[in-house]
Amino acid sequence: MTLTNVLQSDLNPFAPEIRDDPYPRYRALRDAAPVAQAAPGVWLLTRFGDCETVLNDPRFGHLEPGEEPSNPMFGRLGDGIEPLCEPDGTPVNAFITLNPPAHTRVRGLLSGAFTVRRVQQLEPRIAEIVDGLLDTALESGKFDLLSTVCYPLSVTVISELLGVPPGDYPVFCEWTEHICAGLDPALMNQEGARERMRRAREEFAGYFLALARERRGKPGHDLLSAMANAKAGADRLTDVELVVTSTLLLIAGHETTANYLANSVLALLRNPAELERLASQPVVTPGEADELLRYDPPGQLASRVARVDTELGGVPIAKGDSVLPLLGAANRDPERYADPDRLDLTRPNVKHLAFGHGIHLCLGAQLARTETRIALRRLIDRAPGMAVVGELRWKPHASLRGMQEFPLVTA
Repeated sequence: MTLTNVLQSDLNPFAPEIRDDPYPRYRALRDAAPVAQAAPGVWLLTRFGDCETVLNDPRFGHLEPGEEPSNPMFGRLGDGIEPLCEPDGTPVNAFITLNPPAHTRVRGLLSGAFTVRRVQQLEPRIAEIVDGLLDTALESGKFDLLSTVCYPLSVTVISELLGVPPGDYPVFCEWTEHICAGLDPALMNQEGARERMRRAREEFAGYFLALARERRGKPGHDLLSAMANAKAGADRLTDVELVVTSTLLLIAGHETTANYLANSVLALLRNPAELERLASQPVVTPGEADELLRYDPPGQLASRVARVDTELGGVPIAKGDSVLPLLGAANRDPERYADPDRLDLTRPNVKHLAFGHGIHLCLGAQLARTETRIALRRLIDRAPGMAVVGELRWKPHASLRGMQEFPLVTA
């Protein structure tokens, strides 16, 4: 069965009224039509297998320069912000929206700088930052977890990693919010959203261009210096590629990691048996962190474009059509997981799509996991009686899932 024009129906997964809990809507959409037409030339996927295929199959990718999607409104959703250009006019897109071989080149240069060892070396510093934030947050017995811990932690870690001066952190939050809103299917049609996104992108670009040029000549021990001086033979990232990549890493490392931590804490508070399980252990394991991510991921949506005429689940997909894997839905697919709507920290071999899949698997996945594991352990230890106070309000985003604030009290 196929559904047409889902966005005009009561199965619309981007509807603002379901932001507090989109998962029943995802389930209903999957039951009605696993491959559903959101609008002409736009398809929504809710099954794990279909989403995994689209994220990993070369039949699906991103638009090349000069190509146009079937539906302009959604076709450039995943291809992000209009590209910056090199001095000769060549457009430069973020590497997550590139197809091979361009993606292979940039990812290879970045992988040598963004290493597992570099992330592991950050662990003592992450713990230090968390404890400092909790020292302040826990003083009064009532605090907003997002504004006092989650966002300050994520922006401090990624900024220190990149080598960004600490006094500049606050302005990144505003820039990030404008860019995320301008790319979200639930918000991008709001008046002024695209213009605010454009201005934020330009401000990010100007900031990082100056910083990248400085690190070329005077490299430090930070990630930006490592990226600026990474080489493969004579090849290296251009200044504009450095700007685009640094902006992407800062946005992803800030917004999604903060929501990953907050969503995990909420899931544990709503599942006290699982919270008690973690409280009895010395560490939060990678498998437990992955189950929390599967259960309520900060990234709910991906985007690809069909590179050829093809089909998914027996549904014809035309070249140029946009295909939107609903990652939150895929992570709750009963064909993939037993009892998928239950948080189960003992779930074996948790394989999820929250960090993507295939060649575009999130470069910062290890960092996000590490921050969340450390912060959860310290929070559970230091605020054992924490509880939600007041009503939770969720951001209106459809792509990025997170609360506007997260008020907690401690015993």
